[in-house]
Amino acid sequence: MERALRYLRSWFRARQNRLAVWDQWYRHYDANPFYVDPKSISRQTYLDLAAEASARAYPDLMENLKAAFGFLPDKEWIDKLALSTQVVIKRSALLYLHGYLLYAALRHYLADHPDEDSITILETGTARGFSALCMAKALQDAQRHGRVLTIDVLPFREPIYWNCIHDADGKKTRFELLEPWADLVEAYVIFLRGHTDIVLKQLGLARIHFAFLDSAHEYDTLSMELNFVAAHQKADDVIVCDDYTPGQYPGAVRAVDELLASGEYEGQPFTSQEARGYMHCRRVRNGA
Repeated sequence: MERALRYLRSWFRARQNRLAVWDQWYRHYDANPFYVDPKSISRQTYLDLAAEASARAYPDLMENLKAAFGFLPDKEWIDKLALSTQVVIKRSALLYLHGYLLYAALRHYLADHPDEDSITILETGTARGFSALCMAKALQDAQRHGRVLTIDVLPFREPIYWNCIHDADGKKTRFELLEPWADLVEAYVIFLRGHTDIVLKQLGLARIHFAFLDSAHEYDTLSMELNFVAAHQKADDVIVCDDYTPGQYPGAVRAVDELLASGEYEGQPFTSQEARGYMHCRRVRNGA
């Protein structure tokens, strides 16, 4: 009996410690992480921003993607998803070109690997779910089995304001935000919450076929994520890095350049007219 009581006390203390850590690290994200003022929400503002973003053309980038990968997603589908997940109020121009890159690159990977029974995809930096859904759509269109494991510190079961058009209807969970794409979410997407340096160690993954890294744009975090993914990939597997933009994110560029300098990956950059860059990294040989 005494041993059982000691165990219960130990378990309770450990649980209280975990809850304290949770409160310290994550709980403030449950309040209003995007600092939305409910009184100033305007649905029309988001519709105007969406129309402006959709009207921008990037023919050179689209031609490069089609030439490199042979696939492009449906623009109308991307624009509709972006209205819920990418059209936000911010100072810089709205860009969601990484959705085209992720869809195209993943479709190409799937076409080149028809014998893989199930594809494991890792994403860091879920945000509202745009990128995860673009990759899920690629799996669906290719009629392939797979899962998209996506990590973020933002909650997915707590209703919050997201700085998006749906804020006009009040706080929503990420599941509610993505309700029009519930079929993709249910079939392919697994949301995980936490800092990547903690969550990645808990996943127990044997293989990561395809990864999109977008949780942080500084050297230490991205270098850690790159090293983790590289340790779980084989030749021809892929890592896509967001914001490979030397003038804005030198730390992220340094981390990617170090990966490419190892000789285990070859990189193919893609850049928009706004000079926002992305790097497609394909593993060319297995590690020692």
